[in-house]
Amino acid sequence: FFFKEKTAYEIASCLVGSDMCIRDSQYIVGRLNQYKAGEKVGNQSNMMWGQAAGLSDTDINDLAEYIVTL
Repeated sequence: FFFKEKTAYEIASCLVGSDMCIRDSQYIVGRLNQYKAGEKVGNQSNMMWGQAAGLSDTDINDLAEYIVTL
């Protein structure tokens, strides 16, 4: 399981406490994939591009499932 190796904070600390935490997991998956693709989706997109760039599809799904539990 992915989170045995890294915590959500270590992967994307900027997500913890963000408005993404109040969304469903599919919203988060979609948004992280947009960031990973380098799409501008908000004022802080440039910060998120680097955070999402190294995430695999499995990482993104695991992270999304974890975030909705916060």
